[in-house]
Amino acid sequence: MLSLQSMRQPATSKALLRSMQVSCRLQSTQRASTAGPASDGATAMLDELVRHQKARAELAVPWFVENMPDSYFRLVRPATRAQHLRAITAFGEENLSVPEVKMTDGSNFTFLSPGGAVGGSTSAVARQLASLPADAGLRRVLLFSSTDGRLSLNMFETSQRGAAGEVLYGHDASAAPAEIEMRSQLEAYAKQLANGSFIGMPNHPPPSSRLSTRELERFLSNCASRFVVDHVPRLLYKQLLLYLQVAHSERTAVELEHNYEGSESRTLITAAMTGIEPRQALKRTLTLLSMSGLELERAQLDKVGVTPRTDATTTATPTATPTATAAATASPIARAAST
Repeated sequence: MLSLQSMRQPATSKALLRSMQVSCRLQSTQRASTAGPASDGATAMLDELVRHQKARAELAVPWFVENMPDSYFRLVRPATRAQHLRAITAFGEENLSVPEVKMTDGSNFTFLSPGGAVGGSTSAVARQLASLPADAGLRRVLLFSSTDGRLSLNMFETSQRGAAGEVLYGHDASAAPAEIEMRSQLEAYAKQLANGSFIGMPNHPPPSSRLSTRELERFLSNCASRFVVDHVPRLLYKQLLLYLQVAHSERTAVELEHNYEGSESRTLITAAMTGIEPRQALKRTLTLLSMSGLELERAQLDKVGVTPRTDATTTATPTATPTATAAATASPIARAAST
């Protein structure tokens, strides 16, 4: 399921990131002290490199923490965030502008590029998608832009035909505590829905007999554990309604949330699509957004299974982002392109 949303993150996420400045400084000092028998020229070069990296890190880390959206810290694991920061520190200029960089880690591809019209545009994402191996399918897509518009950071997780899928909800012992916590949040939200707490509030699904515990469990059992525990209860229930509309069919269901995150220029678009692979779903979504004059700000795409007959893809587009689920769901946040 692909969805784009901001949500509060664990209080420690950004604090841990700030601590990287300290560890970076310590590691750099250790490298310099172990230079040992290196020639004077090599030692001088190493000292200069250490000073350069330290200065860049002291600029980049606070800026990164301040300007990357909350959803980035919620959805991207600490080790991966550290890789992104190392690349920004290594390639970024003094003004923190980053040239386009493609990072490859096995089947995962990350593109760092200048934000705005250069790297964050719908056409840029389409170009990055086309550059992936032709025979690779998409397992997950996360597209982010910094709030100041300087950086576009797009992540594509690919898979080969026949490769094992992700561990599903309820089948990962290590994720059990996080799944239990999310389950309690979903139950609390369901009670509020049933009590009519959100009637008249367009950003919440209306009370519905279709949003039963049984249907929720069936839906969650087809989702990756990671997808569930990283999600937002409100949006999970909205996506469940779309999922129920398209499962075991060849239809597409779309839901719009205007004024997303309090911004009149943003619209969260969530779409559920069946009978289409995530890569093709994202490609078509990008084409439609471009034709409509919409630009991509953030996006999330995931695949969710449909039991027992179909697969669906969910695409989420933040300010124009698609989400891909195994019954195909797209959830983009769309923003009108400036002219």
